[in-house]
Amino acid sequence: MSPASTYQILGLPLPTPEEMTFWDAASMNDFRIPGVVLMENASREAFHVINAMLEPERRILVIMGGGNNGGDGAALARHLLNAGHRVLVCHAKPLDTGSSPLGEHITMAVKNGVPFIPLALADNRLITPPEHRLIAHSPHLIVDALLGTGFTGALRENERDIIRFMNRMGESTPVVSLDIPSGLDGLTGAPRPEAVRAKHTVTFEAPKTGLALPQAKEFTGTVHTRRIGIPTAVHTLYPASFYLLEPCPRAWPANAPDMHKGRAGRVVIFGGSPGLTGAPALAALGALRAGAGLVSVACPGGVEPQVRPAFPEIMTVPMGTGAAWANALVPDCVKTVTELPRAAALVAGPGMGRALETRGVIETIIREKKRPSLILDADGLYPLGGAKGRSLLQELREDDCITPHPGEAAHILETSTEDVQAARVASLRALVRETKAVVVLKGAGTLIARKNSPIFVAPFASPSLAVGGSGDVLSGIVAAFVARMRITCPAPVEDTFRAVCLGVYTHGKAGEFLDAAYPYRGALAREIADAVPRVAGSAGQSNS
Repeated sequence: MSPASTYQILGLPLPTPEEMTFWDAASMNDFRIPGVVLMENASREAFHVINAMLEPERRILVIMGGGNNGGDGAALARHLLNAGHRVLVCHAKPLDTGSSPLGEHITMAVKNGVPFIPLALADNRLITPPEHRLIAHSPHLIVDALLGTGFTGALRENERDIIRFMNRMGESTPVVSLDIPSGLDGLTGAPRPEAVRAKHTVTFEAPKTGLALPQAKEFTGTVHTRRIGIPTAVHTLYPASFYLLEPCPRAWPANAPDMHKGRAGRVVIFGGSPGLTGAPALAALGALRAGAGLVSVACPGGVEPQVRPAFPEIMTVPMGTGAAWANALVPDCVKTVTELPRAAALVAGPGMGRALETRGVIETIIREKKRPSLILDADGLYPLGGAKGRSLLQELREDDCITPHPGEAAHILETSTEDVQAARVASLRALVRETKAVVVLKGAGTLIARKNSPIFVAPFASPSLAVGGSGDVLSGIVAAFVARMRITCPAPVEDTFRAVCLGVYTHGKAGEFLDAAYPYRGALAREIADAVPRVAGSAGQSNS
């Protein structure tokens, strides 16, 4: 499967504002679809979403700006009026009645009887003629068509006043934003510095990058994505640089009717040290729950008695007699990697500890030429910090994966956790530049990428995943998908990327499932693993 095909089955394009502008221009210039048609399509799609929410003959206030967003609002007002609703459009900029798509739709709306009045505020209330005061002061719904995805920089004072007005009205009246809540940055999902708090957002053609990030959720409400007629060829010819992680059913590895444990793949977890034996056990449980046929934990012999009883389904490979990872274990590690039958994926790091000797073990595993794909997590990531670690990071293969949380990413990049969190996309790209491996930057809105790939955004911000052991479970889930896909469709590079995306998605959906079961927190890491078969099945996997 080609990289482009892999991306298409794993998610939906998330164009940046700049890319969305290019899609519009390509549709008009290369495919001869007039802008006025695209605007009409957008308004019709918004009308269908909004009208389904309304009882007959409702009062609707449209707050309209300029540009395409204002044109969408003007055209929508016409459709709402013709459906029997009472509509008032308050325009924040002088009306354009020229030949632009905006002007054309304003003219059509006026000729259909839509009333337009200049937007003026006093004491945070609209100033309107008497005949429009009922709609202006007591609407059943407000449409936000003030600023679209092309908005950049900071809000002007009058724009901020209008947004504050809509938010005050929105405390008792639902607000529906067109394309994006006004004031929200279409790339980062952050307010600039304020934004409309919509109950619903109708976004056109594709979700926008900013809408998919967790920090945007308090402003967007429910997001409805509607195609508006931009040719699919435009999506293909000019691919988006971000994707929303949402795998389709055929992305998942198939379960053959004659499945046996050997065909389901074998995972080996390197981890465990005094006081940290639960971590490799949780990673192993994640792998088992994600469908691996066989799972073994390779650990120092001195802690093996603590690991073995955790779950009877886990096999153990004790190495040496001590309790710590020492250089003396390196030959045992090589033997485990090269001789354990049918090992299709390795995880190294959970509960290993950060003793100096751990570096030698990680270096040995990375450099072993006969090993399968490697997922480095937790303590296995700490040897990658500093100049020597940077060299080691560059030795990872394309079919490997690293899964740092922000603190671990900061260690590798030699920066602070706060800096990583403040610039998550830039931090991910910095890691990708240093390695051929797939990179997973964990956190709310986990990001996934590799060299020359789009960035996949996982749309999850789950309190239930914010618990010790959650990352260990994730590493096991990812390894299981890598192992399963290596057996059923061996194309190491593409399959690793797909498996990593499926693992992150499954982990996120398990968190959502547990959020519903434990609304006040309290879920355990093992319950994340236990939820995996349920959520993987609902996402498209067959259990047959």
